[in-house]
Amino acid sequence: MVTSNVSATPPLPSSRTSKSPARHLIWIIPVGCVGITAAILLFIGAIFIFVFSLIKDSPVYEGALDRAAEHPDVIEMTGDPLEPGWFVSGNIAVNNQTGNADLSIPVSGPDGSGQLQVEATKSGGEWQYDSLNFFDESGGPPIDLLHER
Repeated sequence: MVTSNVSATPPLPSSRTSKSPARHLIWIIPVGCVGITAAILLFIGAIFIFVFSLIKDSPVYEGALDRAAEHPDVIEMTGDPLEPGWFVSGNIAVNNQTGNADLSIPVSGPDGSGQLQVEATKSGGEWQYDSLNFFDESGGPPIDLLHER
Protein backbone atom coordinates (compact mmCIF):
# COMPACT_ATOMS: atom_id res chain seq x y z
CA MET A 1 0.00 0.00 0.00
CA VAL A 2 1.24 3.40 -1.00
CA THR A 3 0.41 6.47 1.02
CA SER A 4 0.89 10.06 -0.04
CA ASN A 5 1.91 12.96 2.19
CA VAL A 6 0.22 15.63 0.01
CA SER A 7 -1.82 18.09 1.99
CA ALA A 8 -5.28 19.07 0.79
CA THR A 9 -5.17 22.58 2.28
CA PRO A 10 -3.71 25.37 0.11
CA PRO A 11 -0.77 27.38 1.42
CA LEU A 12 -1.42 30.68 3.19
CA PRO A 13 -0.73 33.82 1.12
CA SER A 14 2.53 35.58 1.89
CA SER A 15 2.50 39.10 3.30
CA ARG A 16 4.13 40.45 0.10
CA THR A 17 1.10 39.70 -2.01
CA SER A 18 -1.33 41.20 0.47
CA LYS A 19 -3.34 44.15 -0.93
CA SER A 20 -3.79 46.05 2.31
CA PRO A 21 -5.57 49.39 1.76
CA ALA A 22 -3.75 50.93 4.74
CA ARG A 23 -0.42 50.48 2.97
CA HIS A 24 -1.57 52.74 0.11
CA LEU A 25 -3.18 55.37 2.34
CA ILE A 26 0.26 56.52 3.44
CA TRP A 27 0.89 57.96 -0.06
CA ILE A 28 -2.51 59.56 -0.66
CA ILE A 29 -1.94 62.64 1.53
CA PRO A 30 1.57 63.66 0.27
CA VAL A 31 0.78 62.96 -3.37
CA GLY A 32 -2.57 64.73 -3.08
CA CYS A 33 -0.97 67.80 -1.44
CA VAL A 34 1.73 68.02 -4.10
CA GLY A 35 -0.84 67.63 -6.85
CA ILE A 36 -3.16 70.29 -5.45
CA THR A 37 -0.25 72.71 -4.87
CA ALA A 38 1.00 72.20 -8.43
CA ALA A 39 -2.49 72.79 -9.84
CA ILE A 40 -2.89 76.02 -7.84
CA LEU A 41 0.53 77.31 -8.96
CA LEU A 42 -0.24 76.50 -12.60
CA PHE A 43 -3.58 78.30 -12.34
CA ILE A 44 -1.98 81.42 -10.81
CA GLY A 45 0.77 81.35 -13.44
CA ALA A 46 -1.81 81.12 -16.23
CA ILE A 47 -3.66 84.15 -14.81
CA PHE A 48 -0.43 86.19 -14.71
CA ILE A 49 0.47 85.26 -18.28
CA PHE A 50 -3.05 86.11 -19.47
CA VAL A 51 -3.08 89.52 -17.74
CA PHE A 52 0.43 90.45 -18.93
CA SER A 53 -0.44 89.47 -22.50
CA LEU A 54 -3.56 91.65 -22.39
CA ILE A 55 -1.52 94.65 -21.21
CA LYS A 56 1.26 94.04 -23.73
CA ASP A 57 -1.23 93.82 -26.60
CA SER A 58 -2.84 97.15 -25.71
CA PRO A 59 -2.35 100.20 -27.97
CA VAL A 60 -1.25 102.39 -25.05
CA TYR A 61 1.58 99.95 -24.17
CA GLU A 62 2.73 99.56 -27.78
CA GLY A 63 2.57 103.32 -28.41
CA ALA A 64 4.66 104.07 -25.33
CA LEU A 65 7.33 101.58 -26.42
CA ASP A 66 7.38 102.99 -29.94
CA ARG A 67 7.89 106.54 -28.66
CA ALA A 68 10.66 105.44 -26.30
CA ALA A 69 12.44 103.43 -29.01
CA GLU A 70 12.46 106.48 -31.32
CA HIS A 71 13.46 109.12 -28.76
CA PRO A 72 17.12 110.18 -29.20
CA ASP A 73 17.80 110.66 -25.46
CA VAL A 74 16.46 107.20 -24.59
CA ILE A 75 18.50 105.62 -27.40
CA GLU A 76 21.60 107.45 -26.13
CA MET A 77 21.11 106.06 -22.60
CA THR A 78 20.03 102.50 -23.40
CA GLY A 79 21.33 101.81 -26.89
CA ASP A 80 19.44 100.33 -29.79
CA PRO A 81 17.33 98.14 -29.91
CA LEU A 82 15.16 98.89 -26.89
CA GLU A 83 13.50 95.78 -25.48
CA PRO A 84 10.60 95.68 -22.99
CA GLY A 85 10.99 93.70 -19.79
CA TRP A 86 8.63 90.95 -18.76
CA PHE A 87 7.09 92.28 -15.54
CA VAL A 88 4.84 95.25 -16.36
CA SER A 89 3.09 96.81 -13.38
CA GLY A 90 0.04 99.03 -13.28
CA ASN A 91 -3.41 98.79 -14.78
CA ILE A 92 -5.54 99.52 -17.80
CA ALA A 93 -9.27 100.07 -17.36
CA VAL A 94 -11.48 100.39 -20.44
CA ASN A 95 -15.24 100.93 -20.54
CA ASN A 96 -16.53 101.08 -24.13
CA GLN A 97 -14.96 104.22 -25.68
CA THR A 98 -13.39 105.56 -22.47
CA GLY A 99 -10.66 104.38 -20.15
CA ASN A 100 -7.44 105.10 -18.37
CA ALA A 101 -4.02 103.53 -18.04
CA ASP A 102 -1.25 103.82 -15.49
CA LEU A 103 1.72 101.61 -16.35
CA SER A 104 5.34 101.11 -15.38
CA ILE A 105 7.23 99.30 -18.14
CA PRO A 106 10.79 98.06 -17.62
CA VAL A 107 12.94 98.53 -20.73
CA SER A 108 16.54 97.75 -21.55
CA GLY A 109 19.03 98.05 -24.35
CA PRO A 110 22.65 97.03 -24.88
CA ASP A 111 23.97 100.07 -22.95
CA GLY A 112 21.48 100.47 -20.09
CA SER A 113 17.98 100.10 -18.76
CA GLY A 114 15.20 102.02 -17.07
CA GLN A 115 11.46 102.38 -16.61
CA LEU A 116 8.76 103.94 -18.74
CA GLN A 117 6.05 105.58 -16.65
CA VAL A 118 2.83 105.93 -18.64
CA GLU A 119 -0.39 107.73 -17.77
CA ALA A 120 -3.05 107.89 -20.46
CA THR A 121 -6.77 108.38 -20.91
CA LYS A 122 -9.06 107.06 -23.59
CA SER A 123 -11.85 109.28 -24.87
CA GLY A 124 -13.94 108.71 -27.97
CA GLY A 125 -12.01 105.51 -28.65
CA GLU A 126 -8.61 107.26 -28.88
CA TRP A 127 -5.78 107.05 -26.35
CA GLN A 128 -4.19 110.34 -25.26
CA TYR A 129 -0.97 110.28 -23.22
CA ASP A 130 -1.18 112.52 -20.15
CA SER A 131 2.42 111.78 -19.20
CA LEU A 132 5.11 109.54 -20.65
CA ASN A 133 8.47 109.60 -18.92
CA PHE A 134 11.63 107.52 -19.07
CA PHE A 135 13.56 107.03 -15.83
CA ASP A 136 17.15 105.87 -16.31
CA GLU A 137 18.54 103.20 -13.98
CA SER A 138 21.25 105.64 -12.85
CA GLY A 139 18.65 107.82 -11.16
CA GLY A 140 19.05 110.89 -13.36
CA PRO A 141 16.20 113.27 -14.14
CA PRO A 142 13.27 111.79 -16.09
CA ILE A 143 13.06 112.25 -19.84
CA ASP A 144 9.72 113.61 -21.01
CA LEU A 145 8.86 111.60 -24.14
CA LEU A 146 5.85 113.73 -25.06
CA HIS A 147 7.91 116.82 -25.82
CA GLU A 148 10.98 117.21 -27.99
CA ARG A 149 14.15 118.36 -26.29
